[in-house]
Amino acid sequence: MPSLKVNSGLVKPGDVGRIMARKPKDVWAVRLTIGTYLLDAKYFKPLDIDQ
Repeated sequence: MPSLKVNSGLVKPGDVGRIMARKPKDVWAVRLTIGTYLLDAKYFKPLDIDQ
């Protein structure tokens, strides 16, 4: 279950995660290697993967 955590420099620009759930008001639960964080959609973008 995602919890609200303070980012004390653990999440950096360029970190890649997996979207786990969408929450109200365009907030997403994103699982990163260091844990699951609730992020506003304005702070991340989809990763383009060319196959």
